[in-house]
Amino acid sequence: MVVARMIKVIKATIQLHRGLAATWARNNPILAYGEPGFEKDTYKLKIGDGVTAWNSLNYFNDDYAKVRRDNEFNYSNSFVPEKDELCFADTVNKGLRVKLGDGRTQWGDLPYIDEGLYQQLSEIIVSGYYRNNKFYTDDTYTTECSAILNTIYIDVIHSAIYIYNGTDFIPI
Repeated sequence: MVVARMIKVIKATIQLHRGLAATWARNNPILAYGEPGFEKDTYKLKIGDGVTAWNSLNYFNDDYAKVRRDNEFNYSNSFVPEKDELCFADTVNKGLRVKLGDGRTQWGDLPYIDEGLYQQLSEIIVSGYYRNNKFYTDDTYTTECSAILNTIYIDVIHSAIYIYNGTDFIPI
């Protein structure tokens, strides 16, 4: 007996819980474990632990707190990302990729992290291939990546971003 499997493709936009820094501070919410909160005016990110109020949470890896995401073609080649600013770019051929700003190099001259800066960022960002709550280093899904707590994982095939919470890869 042959069983047909139907696959449903859902096109969606994933948005982080976001607001102005002053609004976050005034409301002082408790974010769920692994839930990201993004300050859209400062580009800083905090990750909830399920018990600590916003004002007492540390910013997510404050050295790399400025985050931006856009389509690769929307970044101007003359755009200069700030020092330590992570710029996520949806690309045509390789899915979601990341560049790290140094405050002086133009977008067009910055390498993607998988073209040289990967070792610097390997503790906070891993590019790979997601399948069945695991990340792999190759698109044949044979070599599994190490799962590291509070690390950002990018599925280059589906342009999806995940954070590992110690048990699961949570989409953000």
